[in-house]
Amino acid sequence: MSDSRTVLLVGWIVFTASCAHTPLPSASPMDCGYPQPGGPTVYAETEVDDPPRLIHLDRLPPYPASMRENGKTGHVTLAFVIDDAGLVLAESIHIKAATDSILVPSAREAIRTARFAPAKKAGQAVLVCVFQTFNWAL
Repeated sequence: MSDSRTVLLVGWIVFTASCAHTPLPSASPMDCGYPQPGGPTVYAETEVDDPPRLIHLDRLPPYPASMRENGKTGHVTLAFVIDDAGLVLAESIHIKAATDSILVPSAREAIRTARFAPAKKAGQAVLVCVFQTFNWAL
């Protein structure tokens, strides 16, 4: 069986193969581990004028062979901060939901490679906390 995947970007959701979509609420800075004493200001998506926009995702999370062979599907929802340069702050990545722990490392690695147009508030690039769900479906 080949490992062909169709990718469709809709808002913040990355779909692999076919799956259903449930909109996520807006992430708050607390979902990403902020505020931190002496740390930068991190905004919720609802607090910015222009939300971040996905520009590039280096790699899609692989579909674990054991799950594919057993016909299993699943998802991982992450909360993380996108900085004012459009990069994901690796230390801000938090797992909000996962149907199977085997999927978590793949989702973490995929989001670390993502590049975004940064969020803007009053014309200035700012840090923002967002949710991202990766779905694995046959």
